[in-house]
Amino acid sequence: MALIWVTMNSPGQNFIGMHADEIKAIMKQQHTGFLLNTSTINPHFNYLKYENEEGTQTMLIFLNEQDRCKYYKRICDYVHLPEMTVQLNAHSRRENDSLWVFQDDHRNFSQVLIKGDWFFTITTRPLVSDH
Repeated sequence: MALIWVTMNSPGQNFIGMHADEIKAIMKQQHTGFLLNTSTINPHFNYLKYENEEGTQTMLIFLNEQDRCKYYKRICDYVHLPEMTVQLNAHSRRENDSLWVFQDDHRNFSQVLIKGDWFFTITTRPLVSDH
C-alpha cells in the first residue's frame, strides 16, 4: 500500500485503524519534521494535530471513541501541490481531478483533494462500501 504523504507517510503505512499511541510513536520516530500540537483542543472532536516546522502543512488524525484513526486530513500550502499530485498519481488510481483510490490489506480507501482559496486539503478515509 502506498500513500501520498511525501514526508509523512511512506509505502506500507496507513494510519486508519491504528491506535493513537501507535500513531504518536510512528510520528515521533519516523516523521521528526512534524510536531504534535496540543495547544488547540476542540472538545467536539477526538483528534491528533501535527504541524511541520515550516508551518506549511498540518495533519489532523481523527479518532473514534476507542482512540483509533477513522480518517485523516492533510492541509497544505499551495507550494506543496505539485509534489502531492505527483505522489497521488504514483501511488493511487486517479478517478477524476479530485479523487484517487488505493487498496491496503484488502480494503479500499479514497483520497479526496479539495482546493481552497489559500490552501488545499487531502482527506484519506475508507470507501463507504468497505464499512
